[in-house]
Amino acid sequence: MPKRVKPWWFTAENGKLALHVRYGSRALELAKGKFVIEVALDKDLAATLDLIKAAVLAGELNAAIDATSSKVRAGFAKYCSTVENSFCSVEYDRTTLRTSL
Repeated sequence: MPKRVKPWWFTAENGKLALHVRYGSRALELAKGKFVIEVALDKDLAATLDLIKAAVLAGELNAAIDATSSKVRAGFAKYCSTVENSFCSVEYDRTTLRTSL
């Protein structure tokens, strides 16, 4: 069965490319109330992704990752408390995000 992948980019109303940095299925809050990075020109996308990668590797997104991972873990805990499931014993940490970029 194919896995559904949520798009992590879209075109904003102003015509700019907008992208989310995700932890699991949740977008990271990069600044207070801000979940999206806007890229003015398509040619700037690769440089923007490089900046995001550098920020992750430097630990600059650790607080946002920790906050979001707490919400993700809470969702798993709620699910696991209602269902017997071997998936519930899997451990997750933010290094997965860090090494995948």
